[in-house]
Amino acid sequence: MNVNNCIKKVKESESFDKFMKENPKAYLCSVFFVKDFSEKHNEAQVDFYSPKNKSIISFKVGKKIELIPINKKAETMTHKKFTPRPFDGKIKMDTDEIKPVIMDEMHNRGMTYQIDKILAFANITDERVLWSCT
Repeated sequence: MNVNNCIKKVKESESFDKFMKENPKAYLCSVFFVKDFSEKHNEAQVDFYSPKNKSIISFKVGKKIELIPINKKAETMTHKKFTPRPFDGKIKMDTDEIKPVIMDEMHNRGMTYQIDKILAFANITDERVLWSCT
């Protein structure tokens, strides 16, 4: 699953065009992926921050692009408000590269588990793209 293709697909959709007309200062702030290896199922979500509404708006990427109707407030797990940083360039790592990286690290730590599913989230932290994977 190519991250940049997912972002491009969202930006070319009618729902995104309508969203941007209402939120012209909105910007890309994060992406979320689920790769399920046992059921061979993938999900992708592309998130934009709207300074106008101070919320994060998500688009589900599939055969068609769906605007997820829930506006998520930009806050941490401890309910502190924050402003997400914008992605200013292309994301250099794709989701297909995550499993081998995790497998290498597991091998280095003596872990022999089988990976059935990966949840991956990318956003800007400390001025660089940070992938959080489970």
